[in-house]
Amino acid sequence: MNIVIDEKYKLTSDALSVMVHEKRIIDPTKSPNWEQKQAEGASPEPYEKWSDPLGYFANVENAIQFIIDREIRLSSAELLTDLIAEIKRIKETVYKALGKGANE
Repeated sequence: MNIVIDEKYKLTSDALSVMVHEKRIIDPTKSPNWEQKQAEGASPEPYEKWSDPLGYFANVENAIQFIIDREIRLSSAELLTDLIAEIKRIKETVYKALGKGANE
């Protein structure tokens, strides 16, 4: 399995588990050995890279719940109504990527 949920998350799997990855923007100029890499001709342009797994889960449902819970914890909502709207948006995004309705 290799399912991109949105611009931030994707799910992968192996024979034992489902893994959640997050897309990261890498700035090579922040590398501790940037001067050496630059001398070798490395580009200073930032690039995208999927992280190592944020978590390992027994099934897709648990992985999805992890993404939803994580986004809720990282939310900047200051009102309950904003948080509820954010939860609905997150669920719609995740379930749309999986081809399901948010209420299934």
